[in-house]
Amino acid sequence: MKIRFKELGVAPHRAHLHTTLLQPGQATRVHTHDFFEVFLVVAGEGVHRINRREVALRPGCLVAVRPEDGHGFLSGPSQALGFVNVAVAASWWRAFHQVAGIAEGWERLGAPRGHCLLPAGRRGEIESRLKGLGPGPEGGGLPLAGVWRQVAEAFQRADPGLARAEPPEWLEAWRRELAEAGPDRLAEPIGDWQRRSGRTPEHLARSCRRYYGVTPSAMLGAARIDRVKLLLRAGNEKVITVAMECGFQNMAHFHRLFATHAGMTPRQWRRDPSVAVPL
Repeated sequence: MKIRFKELGVAPHRAHLHTTLLQPGQATRVHTHDFFEVFLVVAGEGVHRINRREVALRPGCLVAVRPEDGHGFLSGPSQALGFVNVAVAASWWRAFHQVAGIAEGWERLGAPRGHCLLPAGRRGEIESRLKGLGPGPEGGGLPLAGVWRQVAEAFQRADPGLARAEPPEWLEAWRRELAEAGPDRLAEPIGDWQRRSGRTPEHLARSCRRYYGVTPSAMLGAARIDRVKLLLRAGNEKVITVAMECGFQNMAHFHRLFATHAGMTPRQWRRDPSVAVPL
């Protein structure tokens, strides 16, 4: 599906402003358009599906979208996703950048590309400026140019690591659930844990690598090892029995992973009281 700027009902030199609220679990169709746009997430959480990627969204995320980008949205399973969307004609975009002398390519900056997380102080300022670009004289001319320059500068000044600083709520809840799970749930396959996250396996994998630096499978393996450590100290069951209770079917893999995490064998762990038990 392609949306054209003339269908929005505004003059080419003005901005089209729209405020969107997607209910929990609601999705929009992936589409393209012949105009440029930016949007700022103001409430909730969700996913931006863009060019066959999925990017986690949370309040303060500022996103730039080019005409050639195919994109859509998915709201989180428990919270509505709200954002302010401003579109400008491609002819205005190009003319403004030539006159203003703004460096090309700023809209592809950020981590991931085209996405940046605004500091709290800048968030309210840009939100207010964007919402001021409604119908009427204020929707075009110098006010629009000022807002667009401010958006471009936000991308150019964004800390590349800022978007990685804090995991989204859904991912941190998934991590806590994994860390607190008992042996029976830890023994479940990774597919069950992927579904429990409420996201696609690909989205979960990208988010885990981005915020925790490891894959979901590695996180599940680490949680299993931590549970094995607790059980070895708490009882007298055989190592192989404890390992299998926590989901390990391949003992060679279990021993390699245990040595990687603990720096010793399971039997050495059980006998060495100087080693702290994981909390």
